[in-house]
Amino acid sequence: SSTDAAAPDRSVAMPAHAGSPLPRSQALPATAVADPMGGWSLEIIDDYAHHPTEIRLTLAAARARAHGRAVWAVLQPHTYSRFAALLDGFATAFADADRVYVTDIYAARETDDLGRHPMDLVARLAGPAAVGYVPWPELVDRLAVDVRDALGGRVPAQAGGVLLLTLGAGTITTVGPRLLAALREETPR
Repeated sequence: SSTDAAAPDRSVAMPAHAGSPLPRSQALPATAVADPMGGWSLEIIDDYAHHPTEIRLTLAAARARAHGRAVWAVLQPHTYSRFAALLDGFATAFADADRVYVTDIYAARETDDLGRHPMDLVARLAGPAAVGYVPWPELVDRLAVDVRDALGGRVPAQAGGVLLLTLGAGTITTVGPRLLAALREETPR
């Protein structure tokens, strides 16, 4: 990445998130995905936030860090009981996100005895320009298409880049590396 303010930021990275209770991050080289596309940036941050207050604070920090880039949040709710108990809090936690993806609940040690579904949250979310449920098996492919569209300039408001946060305490930690691998596979060399 160039430190010159006039040069385009061509970074693709998963940096450590200093405010995370349990930071999980991985720095990845930028060349394969960014260079063919031109001067856009994709930054992926994997954060442990899985409570509405943590999510709200993490997204506020991301918005401050974004410097005009779009802020996308990808939530994997953690346990059915926590999701049901905190549903109203989740509904207001995403005000600083431009786009929100909600995927399947990470059950951990639980079974779905409460009849809750991620669509319950999608129906209640207020604020983000785009909100949607994406089933876990389809998540990486959907993100790859949306990132490619946004960073390829087909979504003008996001042509400057995307700061994408994966939020949760389950298997969501695998999404960033899998997304970057998918984008690299699609990028002509």
